[in-house]
Amino acid sequence: LVSAVVAWKLGFAKRYAAHSGKTDSVERLFPTLIIYIEDKDDLIRTIRADTYTKDTTADKETQRRHIKSALTALSFGARIGTRGWHDDSGAWHVPAIGKIINDPIERQRFVESLSTQAFLNEQRKLDQFIFQTHLTSNPSLRIDPKLQSSSGRPSKAKILAYLYQHAETRTMDIFRAELTRANKISMASIHDALIVRQQLMAHEREDIIQSIRKSTGNPYWRISQRKIQRFDN
Repeated sequence: LVSAVVAWKLGFAKRYAAHSGKTDSVERLFPTLIIYIEDKDDLIRTIRADTYTKDTTADKETQRRHIKSALTALSFGARIGTRGWHDDSGAWHVPAIGKIINDPIERQRFVESLSTQAFLNEQRKLDQFIFQTHLTSNPSLRIDPKLQSSSGRPSKAKILAYLYQHAETRTMDIFRAELTRANKISMASIHDALIVRQQLMAHEREDIIQSIRKSTGNPYWRISQRKIQRFDN
């Protein structure tokens, strides 16, 4: 699955628009997220240009990898702050972004990039909507201790992760079933990826993704494919 967590969130975009009384299209309401799932490299190039200068020692591929990892971390709820913090026990924590982009000046430029801010702000709108909608429709989420913060209140980050993991599991179950229908054997599953022995033909891949979209009601799921080389000593 490509950009799975963002694709999942965008699946709620039309409901968000209806609930908010907005008449704009999803593409106008969430342009940065649409770019992210349709042409991630374009967004990464823009943020990379905002983050790094000609004096940066890392090569372009390393820069790209760091930006991609940082955006993925933000999609999964990483803090945008550039400084660490103490938890209730007094232990010091470094934000995930700080572990990915080590240089504090480059990290600050990443955070201040208009594209990074747009990427984050668009997700925040969907995050809040998904969180509140599910708290209303499923009150048990409020009292599950595994989904609460240290203060005993529902944790948005934990609940979103819980909801996403269940949605991902359902989607991957559909993916495996469609592979079986296409007479392709899944040799292994790794979170949002499947390993098969034979490459999927273009029409097989298109049929599978259309079935996933129809079954989940989410038109933003996408799949990609790449060859895995066997490891040899």
